[in-house]
Amino acid sequence: MPPPAPADGSVTLGITPWGEIVVDGNSHGVSPPLTHLKLAAGVHTIEVRNGTAPPFVSRIDLQPGQAVEVKHRF
Repeated sequence: MPPPAPADGSVTLGITPWGEIVVDGNSHGVSPPLTHLKLAAGVHTIEVRNGTAPPFVSRIDLQPGQAVEVKHRF
């Protein structure tokens, strides 16, 4: 019997020079040093904030086992 498929996906962050990472309204820290998130499959809103700069918002539909990259330069 094959192992069950993963229920989570992963997000790799490439934020320059830095940004506060907010996923679905919950803060997850600052990138860098944060470079990787493990999230449940489904639709997520990722917001990246950097001081007074306009926030960068990305909406992703993460599939089980999928790896997604979010990049932004302020």
